Amino acid sequence: MRRHLLPSILAAAAGLAAGWLVAHAPSSSTAESGPASGKSVTAPARHRTDGPEAPPARDFTSYAKRAARPLEQEEAEAAAARMSTGELREVLLAAPDIVWGRCTPEDYLLHIAADAAAAELFRREGVVSIEWAEGAGKKAANAALLKAGCAADPAAAKPHMQFFAETYGYELGWSFAGAALNAAALRNVNDLLQVEKLWSGGGFDYVPGFAADFDFPTYLARTGEPRMKETALAAWAARDPDAALAAFREGIAKDQHWTDAAWKIFNSRATLTSEEEAARWLCPALTGAPDPARSMAIANLGSDLAPSRVAALMENLPEDRDRLSLALGAMRSDMSGGKSSLATLQALPGEELKVQALAKACSGGRDSPYWLRSGSAEDRRARLVPLMDQLQISEAGRQRLLSAIPAG
Repeated sequence: MRRHLLPSILAAAAGLAAGWLVAHAPSSSTAESGPASGKSVTAPARHRTDGPEAPPARDFTSYAKRAARPLEQEEAEAAAARMSTGELREVLLAAPDIVWGRCTPEDYLLHIAADAAAAELFRREGVVSIEWAEGAGKKAANAALLKAGCAADPAAAKPHMQFFAETYGYELGWSFAGAALNAAALRNVNDLLQVEKLWSGGGFDYVPGFAADFDFPTYLARTGEPRMKETALAAWAARDPDAALAAFREGIAKDQHWTDAAWKIFNSRATLTSEEEAARWLCPALTGAPDPARSMAIANLGSDLAPSRVAALMENLPEDRDRLSLALGAMRSDMSGGKSSLATLQALPGEELKVQALAKACSGGRDSPYWLRSGSAEDRRARLVPLMDQLQISEAGRQRLLSAIPAG
Protein backbone atom coordinates (compact mmCIF):
# COMPACT_ATOMS: atom_id res chain seq x y z
CA MET A 1 0.00 0.00 0.00
CA ARG A 2 1.34 3.45 -0.86
CA ARG A 3 2.55 5.43 2.14
CA HIS A 4 0.82 8.61 1.01
CA LEU A 5 -2.61 7.04 1.54
CA LEU A 6 -2.16 5.98 5.17
CA PRO A 7 -2.42 9.37 6.96
CA SER A 8 -5.46 10.31 4.92
CA ILE A 9 -7.19 6.99 5.56
CA LEU A 10 -6.56 7.27 9.29
CA ALA A 11 -7.88 10.82 9.30
CA ALA A 12 -11.00 9.76 7.44
CA ALA A 13 -11.67 6.91 9.84
CA ALA A 14 -10.71 8.59 13.10
CA GLY A 15 -14.16 9.90 13.83
CA LEU A 16 -15.65 6.43 13.54
CA ALA A 17 -13.33 4.97 16.19
CA ALA A 18 -14.16 4.80 19.87
CA GLY A 19 -13.18 7.79 21.98
CA TRP A 20 -10.01 6.18 23.29
CA LEU A 21 -8.75 5.78 19.72
CA VAL A 22 -9.24 9.35 18.61
CA ALA A 23 -6.02 10.54 20.22
CA HIS A 24 -4.09 8.25 17.90
CA ALA A 25 -5.57 9.72 14.72
CA PRO A 26 -3.57 12.33 12.75
CA SER A 27 -4.60 15.86 13.66
CA SER A 28 -3.58 17.51 10.40
CA SER A 29 -6.31 18.16 7.87
CA THR A 30 -3.86 18.98 5.06
CA ALA A 31 -5.00 17.29 1.88
CA GLU A 32 -2.68 14.93 0.04
CA SER A 33 -3.09 14.00 -3.58
CA GLY A 34 -2.94 10.42 -4.79
CA PRO A 35 -0.87 9.95 -7.93
CA ALA A 36 -3.41 7.58 -9.44
CA SER A 37 -6.17 10.15 -9.55
CA GLY A 38 -4.79 13.49 -8.42
CA LYS A 39 -7.72 13.73 -6.02
CA SER A 40 -7.59 14.50 -2.33
CA VAL A 41 -8.19 11.45 -0.16
CA THR A 42 -8.40 13.29 3.15
CA ALA A 43 -11.65 13.56 5.09
CA PRO A 44 -13.01 17.08 5.41
CA ALA A 45 -11.98 18.83 8.61
CA ARG A 46 -14.54 18.97 11.38
CA HIS A 47 -16.05 22.32 12.22
CA ARG A 48 -15.10 23.41 15.72
CA THR A 49 -17.07 25.73 17.93
CA ASP A 50 -16.21 27.41 21.19
CA GLY A 51 -17.81 26.05 24.32
CA PRO A 52 -19.47 22.70 24.98
CA GLU A 53 -21.46 20.97 22.26
CA ALA A 54 -25.23 21.05 22.55
CA PRO A 55 -26.69 17.68 23.59
CA PRO A 56 -28.38 15.70 20.80
CA ALA A 57 -32.08 16.37 20.36
CA ARG A 58 -34.25 13.74 22.05
CA ASP A 59 -36.86 13.09 19.39
CA PHE A 60 -37.48 10.39 16.79
CA THR A 61 -36.49 12.45 13.76
CA SER A 62 -33.08 13.28 15.24
CA TYR A 63 -32.58 9.69 16.34
CA ALA A 64 -33.38 8.38 12.86
CA LYS A 65 -30.98 10.85 11.25
CA ARG A 66 -28.12 9.89 13.59
CA ALA A 67 -28.77 6.17 13.09
CA ALA A 68 -28.88 6.49 9.31
CA ARG A 69 -25.73 8.55 8.81
CA PRO A 70 -23.57 9.72 11.72
CA LEU A 71 -21.34 12.71 10.94
CA GLU A 72 -18.20 10.55 11.17
CA GLN A 73 -19.61 8.08 8.63
CA GLU A 74 -20.35 10.96 6.28
CA GLU A 75 -16.72 12.06 6.49
CA ALA A 76 -15.33 8.59 5.84
CA GLU A 77 -17.68 8.05 2.90
CA ALA A 78 -16.76 11.44 1.47
CA ALA A 79 -13.07 10.52 1.62
CA ALA A 80 -13.73 7.16 -0.08
CA ALA A 81 -15.79 8.85 -2.80
CA ARG A 82 -12.76 10.96 -3.79
CA MET A 83 -10.51 7.92 -4.25
CA SER A 84 -9.87 6.17 -7.52
CA THR A 85 -10.90 2.54 -7.90
CA GLY A 86 -7.25 1.53 -7.56
CA GLU A 87 -6.88 3.46 -4.33
CA LEU A 88 -10.03 1.90 -2.91
CA ARG A 89 -8.60 -1.52 -3.63
CA GLU A 90 -5.33 -0.55 -1.94
CA VAL A 91 -7.25 0.42 1.19
CA LEU A 92 -9.07 -2.91 1.17
CA LEU A 93 -5.90 -4.94 0.63
CA ALA A 94 -4.30 -3.15 3.59
CA ALA A 95 -7.22 -3.90 5.92
CA PRO A 96 -6.06 -6.09 8.82
CA ASP A 97 -7.71 -9.30 10.03
CA ILE A 98 -8.95 -8.02 13.36
CA VAL A 99 -8.35 -10.10 16.50
CA TRP A 100 -10.38 -8.02 18.92
CA GLY A 101 -8.41 -8.90 22.03
CA ARG A 102 -5.18 -7.69 20.38
CA CYS A 103 -6.40 -4.90 18.11
CA THR A 104 -4.17 -1.81 17.82
CA PRO A 105 -5.70 1.64 17.30
CA GLU A 106 -4.16 1.89 13.84
CA ASP A 107 -5.50 -1.51 12.80
CA TYR A 108 -8.95 -0.58 14.03
CA LEU A 109 -8.94 2.65 12.04
CA LEU A 110 -7.82 0.79 8.91
CA HIS A 111 -10.62 -1.72 9.49
CA ILE A 112 -13.19 1.10 9.69
CA ALA A 113 -11.70 2.84 6.65
CA ALA A 114 -11.99 -0.43 4.73
CA ASP A 115 -15.73 -0.52 5.39
CA ALA A 116 -16.14 2.92 3.80
CA ALA A 117 -13.92 1.93 0.87
CA ALA A 118 -15.88 -1.31 0.39
CA ALA A 119 -19.19 0.53 0.30
CA GLU A 120 -17.88 2.88 -2.39
CA LEU A 121 -16.28 0.12 -4.47
CA PHE A 122 -19.44 -1.98 -4.37
CA ARG A 123 -21.46 1.08 -5.39
CA ARG A 124 -19.26 1.42 -8.49
CA GLU A 125 -18.79 -2.22 -9.46
CA GLY A 126 -21.46 -4.28 -7.74
CA VAL A 127 -20.87 -8.03 -7.31
CA VAL A 128 -17.74 -7.78 -9.49
CA SER A 129 -16.01 -6.17 -6.51
CA ILE A 130 -16.79 -9.19 -4.30
CA GLU A 131 -15.45 -11.50 -7.00
CA TRP A 132 -12.26 -9.41 -7.12
CA ALA A 133 -11.83 -9.81 -3.34
CA GLU A 134 -12.39 -13.56 -3.61
CA GLY A 135 -9.62 -13.77 -6.20
CA ALA A 136 -7.31 -11.54 -4.14
CA GLY A 137 -7.34 -14.05 -1.30
CA LYS A 138 -7.60 -11.39 1.42
CA LYS A 139 -10.05 -12.27 4.17
CA ALA A 140 -10.53 -8.72 5.51
CA ALA A 141 -11.14 -7.30 2.02
CA ASN A 142 -13.56 -10.11 1.21
CA ALA A 143 -15.43 -9.56 4.48
CA ALA A 144 -15.69 -5.79 4.00
CA LEU A 145 -17.02 -6.12 0.46
CA LEU A 146 -19.42 -8.90 1.41
CA LYS A 147 -20.84 -6.72 4.19
CA ALA A 148 -21.14 -3.81 1.77
CA GLY A 149 -22.84 -6.03 -0.79
CA CYS A 150 -25.29 -7.50 1.70
CA ALA A 151 -26.19 -3.98 2.81
CA ALA A 152 -26.71 -2.61 -0.70
CA ASP A 153 -27.97 -5.62 -2.68
CA PRO A 154 -28.55 -8.58 -0.36
CA ALA A 155 -30.11 -10.87 -2.96
CA ALA A 156 -27.05 -10.56 -5.22
CA ALA A 157 -24.45 -10.68 -2.45
CA LYS A 158 -25.81 -13.48 -0.26
CA PRO A 159 -24.73 -16.38 -2.57
CA HIS A 160 -21.11 -15.26 -2.07
CA MET A 161 -21.36 -16.03 1.64
CA GLN A 162 -20.82 -19.69 0.74
CA PHE A 163 -17.38 -18.98 -0.76
CA PHE A 164 -16.39 -16.98 2.31
CA ALA A 165 -17.55 -19.69 4.71
CA GLU A 166 -15.75 -22.46 2.81
CA THR A 167 -12.54 -20.40 2.58
CA TYR A 168 -12.37 -18.62 5.93
CA GLY A 169 -14.94 -20.25 8.22
CA TYR A 170 -18.26 -19.18 9.65
CA GLU A 171 -17.31 -16.83 12.49
CA LEU A 172 -18.34 -13.70 10.51
CA GLY A 173 -21.48 -15.20 8.99
CA TRP A 174 -24.05 -13.27 10.96
CA SER A 175 -22.26 -9.96 10.50
CA PHE A 176 -23.25 -10.18 6.82
CA ALA A 177 -26.89 -10.87 7.63
CA GLY A 178 -26.78 -8.08 10.21
CA ALA A 179 -25.41 -5.63 7.64
CA ALA A 180 -28.27 -6.51 5.31
CA LEU A 181 -30.86 -6.17 8.07
CA ASN A 182 -29.57 -2.84 9.41
CA ALA A 183 -29.35 -1.24 5.97
CA ALA A 184 -32.81 -2.47 4.94
CA ALA A 185 -34.42 -1.05 8.09
CA LEU A 186 -33.00 2.35 7.18
CA ARG A 187 -34.58 2.14 3.70
CA ASN A 188 -38.16 0.87 3.94
CA VAL A 189 -40.43 -1.86 5.23
CA ASN A 190 -40.47 -3.93 2.03
CA ASP A 191 -36.68 -4.16 1.93
CA LEU A 192 -36.59 -5.24 5.57
CA LEU A 193 -39.21 -7.94 5.04
CA GLN A 194 -37.30 -9.18 1.99
CA VAL A 195 -34.08 -9.48 4.00
CA GLU A 196 -35.92 -11.50 6.62
CA LYS A 197 -37.13 -13.86 3.90
CA LEU A 198 -33.60 -14.22 2.50
CA TRP A 199 -32.39 -15.28 5.94
CA SER A 200 -35.56 -17.12 6.91
CA GLY A 201 -35.56 -18.27 10.52
CA GLY A 202 -32.50 -16.18 11.26
CA GLY A 203 -33.67 -15.24 14.74
CA PHE A 204 -33.13 -11.51 14.19
CA ASP A 205 -33.81 -9.44 17.27
CA TYR A 206 -32.34 -5.96 16.88
CA VAL A 207 -31.49 -3.14 14.48
CA PRO A 208 -30.00 0.20 15.61
CA GLY A 209 -32.37 2.38 13.60
CA PHE A 210 -35.34 2.59 11.25
CA ALA A 211 -36.12 5.00 8.43
CA ALA A 212 -37.79 8.21 9.61
CA ASP A 213 -40.93 7.32 7.62
CA PHE A 214 -40.81 3.58 8.33
CA ASP A 215 -44.21 1.83 8.00
CA PHE A 216 -44.43 0.20 11.43
CA PRO A 217 -48.05 -1.07 11.17
CA THR A 218 -47.29 -2.99 7.97
CA TYR A 219 -44.09 -4.39 9.41
CA LEU A 220 -45.70 -5.60 12.65
CA ALA A 221 -48.47 -7.28 10.67
CA ARG A 222 -46.13 -9.09 8.28
CA THR A 223 -42.84 -9.88 10.03
CA GLY A 224 -42.15 -13.44 11.12
CA GLU A 225 -39.45 -12.43 13.60
CA PRO A 226 -41.00 -12.14 17.10
CA ARG A 227 -38.07 -10.30 18.67
CA MET A 228 -37.94 -7.80 15.85
CA LYS A 229 -41.52 -6.85 16.69
CA GLU A 230 -40.31 -5.65 20.08
CA THR A 231 -37.51 -3.57 18.57
CA ALA A 232 -39.82 -2.04 15.96
CA LEU A 233 -42.48 -1.28 18.57
CA ALA A 234 -39.93 0.51 20.76
CA ALA A 235 -38.86 2.68 17.81
CA TRP A 236 -42.49 3.39 16.93
CA ALA A 237 -43.14 4.42 20.52
CA ALA A 238 -40.47 7.09 20.12
CA ARG A 239 -42.08 8.45 16.94
CA ASP A 240 -45.78 8.04 17.72
CA PRO A 241 -46.38 6.87 21.30
CA ASP A 242 -50.17 6.75 21.07
CA ALA A 243 -50.21 4.59 17.94
CA ALA A 244 -47.51 2.29 19.30
CA LEU A 245 -49.33 1.85 22.60
CA ALA A 246 -52.56 1.00 20.78
CA ALA A 247 -50.70 -1.68 18.79
CA PHE A 248 -49.17 -3.05 21.99
CA ARG A 249 -52.56 -3.13 23.69
CA GLU A 250 -54.04 -5.05 20.77
CA GLY A 251 -51.09 -7.42 20.49
CA ILE A 252 -50.86 -8.36 24.15
CA ALA A 253 -54.59 -9.12 24.22
CA LYS A 254 -54.04 -11.82 21.56
CA ASP A 255 -50.51 -13.13 22.07
CA GLN A 256 -48.54 -13.40 25.29
CA HIS A 257 -45.28 -13.22 23.31
CA TRP A 258 -45.86 -9.45 23.30
CA THR A 259 -45.13 -9.41 27.04
CA ASP A 260 -41.41 -9.06 26.38
CA ALA A 261 -42.04 -5.80 24.55
CA ALA A 262 -43.28 -4.04 27.70
CA TRP A 263 -39.90 -3.06 29.08
CA LYS A 264 -38.59 -2.05 25.65
CA ILE A 265 -41.38 0.40 24.96
CA PHE A 266 -41.16 1.66 28.53
CA ASN A 267 -37.43 2.35 28.05
CA SER A 268 -38.12 4.08 24.75
CA ARG A 269 -40.73 6.39 26.28
CA ALA A 270 -38.68 7.05 29.42
CA THR A 271 -35.63 8.02 27.36
CA LEU A 272 -37.57 10.75 25.57
CA THR A 273 -39.64 11.90 28.55
CA SER A 274 -39.13 10.57 32.09
CA GLU A 275 -39.69 7.46 34.20
CA GLU A 276 -42.85 9.01 35.65
CA GLU A 277 -44.35 9.90 32.28
CA ALA A 278 -43.48 6.47 30.86
CA ALA A 279 -45.21 4.78 33.80
CA ARG A 280 -48.34 6.94 33.41
CA TRP A 281 -48.35 6.12 29.69
CA LEU A 282 -47.82 2.36 29.88
CA CYS A 283 -49.50 1.14 33.06
CA PRO A 284 -53.13 1.46 31.86
CA ALA A 285 -52.34 -0.72 28.85
CA LEU A 286 -50.72 -3.34 31.08
CA THR A 287 -53.51 -3.48 33.62
CA GLY A 288 -56.06 -3.88 30.83
CA ALA A 289 -54.31 -6.99 29.47
CA PRO A 290 -55.63 -10.48 30.20
CA ASP A 291 -53.76 -12.91 32.44
CA PRO A 292 -51.26 -14.52 32.23
CA ALA A 293 -49.94 -11.92 29.76
CA ARG A 294 -50.65 -9.12 32.23
CA SER A 295 -48.60 -10.55 35.09
CA MET A 296 -45.82 -11.69 32.75
CA ALA A 297 -45.46 -8.25 31.16
CA ILE A 298 -45.36 -6.49 34.53
CA ALA A 299 -42.86 -9.02 35.87
CA ASN A 300 -40.66 -8.36 32.82
CA LEU A 301 -40.57 -4.68 33.76
CA GLY A 302 -38.92 -5.82 36.98
CA SER A 303 -35.88 -7.08 35.11
CA ASP A 304 -34.37 -3.60 34.87
CA LEU A 305 -35.37 -1.51 37.84
CA ALA A 306 -33.56 1.61 39.03
CA PRO A 307 -34.99 3.19 42.21
CA SER A 308 -36.70 5.97 40.26
CA ARG A 309 -38.36 3.41 37.97
CA VAL A 310 -39.55 1.33 40.94
CA ALA A 311 -41.23 4.34 42.50
CA ALA A 312 -42.87 5.45 39.25
CA LEU A 313 -44.29 2.01 38.47
CA MET A 314 -45.47 1.27 42.01
CA GLU A 315 -47.36 4.58 42.02
CA ASN A 316 -49.03 4.01 38.64
CA LEU A 317 -49.92 0.31 38.88
CA PRO A 318 -53.46 0.54 40.26
CA GLU A 319 -53.80 -2.94 41.79
CA ASP A 320 -51.81 -4.73 44.46
CA ARG A 321 -51.56 -7.90 42.36
CA ASP A 322 -49.68 -5.87 39.75
CA ARG A 323 -47.30 -4.52 42.38
CA LEU A 324 -46.67 -8.07 43.54
CA SER A 325 -45.93 -9.16 39.96
CA LEU A 326 -43.43 -6.32 39.62
CA ALA A 327 -41.70 -7.19 42.90
CA LEU A 328 -41.49 -10.89 42.06
CA GLY A 329 -40.12 -10.12 38.61
CA ALA A 330 -37.40 -7.97 40.14
CA MET A 331 -36.53 -10.66 42.67
CA ARG A 332 -36.27 -13.34 39.97
CA SER A 333 -33.94 -11.13 37.92
CA ASP A 334 -31.75 -10.42 40.95
CA MET A 335 -29.80 -13.66 41.13
CA SER A 336 -28.20 -12.94 44.50
CA GLY A 337 -31.03 -11.29 46.44
CA GLY A 338 -29.17 -8.01 46.56
CA LYS A 339 -29.99 -4.32 46.41
CA SER A 340 -32.48 -4.57 43.54
CA SER A 341 -34.70 -7.01 45.45
CA LEU A 342 -34.48 -4.97 48.63
CA ALA A 343 -35.29 -1.67 46.89
CA THR A 344 -38.32 -3.16 45.14
CA LEU A 345 -39.66 -4.80 48.29
CA GLN A 346 -39.18 -1.55 50.21
CA ALA A 347 -41.25 0.25 47.57
CA LEU A 348 -44.27 -1.99 48.23
CA PRO A 349 -46.78 -0.05 50.32
CA GLY A 350 -47.35 -1.62 53.73
CA GLU A 351 -46.06 -4.75 55.45
CA GLU A 352 -48.82 -7.02 54.16
CA LEU A 353 -47.72 -6.72 50.53
CA LYS A 354 -44.09 -7.23 51.53
CA VAL A 355 -45.02 -10.43 53.38
CA GLN A 356 -47.16 -11.67 50.48
CA ALA A 357 -44.32 -11.07 48.00
CA LEU A 358 -41.77 -12.87 50.16
CA ALA A 359 -44.18 -15.73 50.90
CA LYS A 360 -44.64 -16.36 47.17
CA ALA A 361 -40.91 -16.05 46.65
CA CYS A 362 -40.26 -18.66 49.38
CA SER A 363 -42.92 -21.11 48.19
CA GLY A 364 -40.71 -22.93 45.70
CA GLY A 365 -43.21 -22.36 42.87
CA ARG A 366 -42.65 -20.71 39.49
CA ASP A 367 -42.65 -17.25 41.11
CA SER A 368 -39.70 -18.15 43.36
CA PRO A 369 -36.33 -16.52 42.62
CA TYR A 370 -33.41 -18.91 42.50
CA TRP A 371 -31.79 -17.53 45.64
CA LEU A 372 -34.90 -18.33 47.73
CA ARG A 373 -35.58 -21.79 46.35
CA SER A 374 -32.08 -23.28 46.11
CA GLY A 375 -30.32 -25.22 48.85
CA SER A 376 -31.79 -26.69 52.01
CA ALA A 377 -34.59 -25.17 54.04
CA GLU A 378 -31.97 -23.95 56.49
CA ASP A 379 -30.05 -22.25 53.68
CA ARG A 380 -33.20 -20.42 52.60
CA ARG A 381 -33.97 -19.33 56.16
CA ALA A 382 -30.45 -17.95 56.42
CA ARG A 383 -31.04 -15.82 53.33
CA LEU A 384 -34.53 -14.71 54.36
CA VAL A 385 -33.81 -13.56 57.92
CA PRO A 386 -31.48 -10.64 57.02
CA LEU A 387 -34.01 -9.48 54.41
CA MET A 388 -36.81 -9.50 56.97
CA ASP A 389 -34.59 -7.52 59.33
CA GLN A 390 -33.93 -4.85 56.68
CA LEU A 391 -37.65 -4.63 55.87
CA GLN A 392 -38.51 -4.43 59.58
CA ILE A 393 -41.07 -7.22 59.31
CA SER A 394 -43.11 -7.75 62.49
CA GLU A 395 -42.86 -10.93 64.54
CA ALA A 396 -46.21 -12.17 63.20
CA GLY A 397 -45.07 -11.56 59.64
CA ARG A 398 -41.76 -13.30 60.30
CA GLN A 399 -43.52 -16.42 61.53
CA ARG A 400 -45.74 -16.47 58.42
CA LEU A 401 -42.70 -16.26 56.17
CA LEU A 402 -40.60 -18.85 57.97
CA SER A 403 -43.50 -21.28 57.87
CA ALA A 404 -43.87 -20.66 54.11
CA ILE A 405 -40.48 -22.26 53.40
CA PRO A 406 -41.03 -25.83 52.19
CA ALA A 407 -39.39 -28.52 54.30
CA GLY A 408 -36.32 -30.34 52.96
